[in-house]
Amino acid sequence: MKKHCIAFLHTLLSTLAKKWVTKHQPIVIGGTGSVGKTSSRMVMYRVLQEVLPEKQIYTSPKNFNSEIWIVLSLFQIESYSPTFVATLLVLKQMLSRLIFSSKPYDIILLEYGIDHPGDMQFLTDIVQPDYSLFTKLDAVHGEYFDNIHAIWDEKFILMQRTKIMTYLNASDEYCKNIWAPALEQKDVSIQWYNGDGMNITGIHIGKRWNALGIEFDRQDTHVMTNLLWEENANYINIALDLGQRLWAKKYKKNISLEFELQPGRSHIFHWICDSVIIDSSYNAAPASMQKMIETTKALRESCYPGYWIICVLWDMRELGDYSQQAHKDIAWYLDGVDYVCTIWPEMQQYLDIKNKQSFLSARKAGQAVKEYLSSTDKKYIILVKGSQNTIFSEEAVKEILAHSDDMKQLVRQDQSWLKKKKKFFERIEK
Repeated sequence: MKKHCIAFLHTLLSTLAKKWVTKHQPIVIGGTGSVGKTSSRMVMYRVLQEVLPEKQIYTSPKNFNSEIWIVLSLFQIESYSPTFVATLLVLKQMLSRLIFSSKPYDIILLEYGIDHPGDMQFLTDIVQPDYSLFTKLDAVHGEYFDNIHAIWDEKFILMQRTKIMTYLNASDEYCKNIWAPALEQKDVSIQWYNGDGMNITGIHIGKRWNALGIEFDRQDTHVMTNLLWEENANYINIALDLGQRLWAKKYKKNISLEFELQPGRSHIFHWICDSVIIDSSYNAAPASMQKMIETTKALRESCYPGYWIICVLWDMRELGDYSQQAHKDIAWYLDGVDYVCTIWPEMQQYLDIKNKQSFLSARKAGQAVKEYLSSTDKKYIILVKGSQNTIFSEEAVKEILAHSDDMKQLVRQDQSWLKKKKKFFERIEK
């Protein structure tokens, strides 16, 4: 009975969403990939606001990317509790907006996430993007698919159903060898990024506004931002390219973009003992885990010479049969890391390296890192990275923050989450 009710709700919501899109005809920019979906969406949203001030642009501030949530994004509904009463109220709100509202935005950025076979077909039946972006392929969410190729084929549906143009990652061999030839059979234009077709020069990591950031040149525009990582430069570049296609008449010669970072997504804090933390505790997949370790090393070379590295890593979830190998492979990237603290059993069992200490509790792990830092005069860059489900690694970060006020900038800190986490740690720390 419950399964039929959920199916009916999905059908009803998708019907309302289709009518909404038909009525208002917004330009839809959709993104997918195994990692970076939310980050790319939020970066592009902020840049498009800067370069298209004459347009109304919207994206959900939440991580809304599945069947119900993508519909809520279209209707600009930013909170929802999956109860019977709350669902009725949301449906009433949607009907009211569908009937009475004028066009609320010209452009909307949507995130297309998948967990099961058939998800992407359902999402693109609700709304097909005019422009789409693919970030990077990985094995995340693999437990419901027969193999990794099935995951990739599911994501590819978004590119196939794009109306005008898709941005593909030029560094991804699957995109070049499999997807591009298939898209040539359809009326979808391809724009390659990441060093092929959209030139970025002079990416530099340094101090921006008394914080870390990047700057780079593209065409005749110089960009400065408080964001880190080469991927963010690519997302900014894509948004600038889209802005030119979507009516932007001209750009400033210099663009400065300051972003409010979402909790748990490469937020930088000062820790005890003059060390620095990169808080990437929101989520993880093999590719993002590997990239963050490499980037932490590059950050040391460019901004923190003489610092050592600590990695606080925990299990990567939803990898299916690939999980054991994925955790083993992380060892290849940890050469030169002084100390590794792991949380939960797969990292403990499969990550075979020296200088490793393992815990089931994120709080205990944080206390161990605090003790380690207190026992040495060295300064450290500390990377905190892993999947989010039932681990709550942000509580490890709390143990060694230099300033208690920074706790409010960590992920999952509202009262409902704190209550849930209290019970969780009481159980596993017995």
